[in-house]
Amino acid sequence: MPLIEIHVSLDVRVRRSAADVRAFLDFHPEEDLNSEIELRLWPVNGNAWRAVFSVDEPCERFAYRIGIAAHPDTGWKMRIRNCNSGVDLLTDSDRLMLPKSWLIGECCVRPHARVLRLPQARRKLQGP
Repeated sequence: MPLIEIHVSLDVRVRRSAADVRAFLDFHPEEDLNSEIELRLWPVNGNAWRAVFSVDEPCERFAYRIGIAAHPDTGWKMRIRNCNSGVDLLTDSDRLMLPKSWLIGECCVRPHARVLRLPQARRKLQGP
């Protein structure tokens, strides 16, 4: 059973209001809206939030929706990692344009593509 970590951090330079992050997951994104759940995030070091959850074996992907409330131009970083293998499944970063923004997407539980070095890739393309 894969153990997945979501980590969101904010580069809060202007402290006009408290920053906040909330996360929602959907393990059945192809079904109706009733399958979405809120994930409890734990604050880490002031401007970061973290959650760890397990995924049932048949689940190959999940949808995420992460809400960030902070001052515009605040930098954010997000990482979704498979704790069992230590592999980052998804990383992203940017700056907020609005005081409240949503990060929405899907993430594969297991990385499907293997990274090949260039000589290996050439040999694989050329064949035996």
